[in-house]
Amino acid sequence: MTPQNITRQNVIQAFDFINQNNIPNCKGSRTCFVQHNKNKYPPKYTISIANVFANGDEWDSKNFITTEARNRLTELGFIIGHY
Repeated sequence: MTPQNITRQNVIQAFDFINQNNIPNCKGSRTCFVQHNKNKYPPKYTISIANVFANGDEWDSKNFITTEARNRLTELGFIIGHY
């Protein structure tokens, strides 16, 4: 389950972080993406990084599945697309 205290602002901070640092090769997504300002981001990695801003550390992607990340991002008002 994804941390429920992650906010929309934390996700936007994660997008900024990803824009500055890029997506590591092993953190990409082959099936879906979260879209923001015409950019596409991997949902699980986005949630992992958003947790840094909400709780101080990167949330291990082994702790949740992509569906949970997509659902949390949708709850926060983000658009999910599929490849």
